Amino acid sequence: MKPDVRVFADVDELSLRAAEAAVRTINESVQSNGSLQVFNASRFRDR
Repeated sequence: MKPDVRVFADVDELSLRAAEAAVRTINESVQSNGSLQVFNASRFRDR
């Protein structure tokens, strides 16, 4: 697998593209599996 390196004009564009990629991944998972499971492993979870 080749690395996927992208350059964005600013943090706003980076944020937008990251959100689009997340939504695309979620939609693909739901379409192929019928559902999506998300786990939060935050160290601040119990605070």
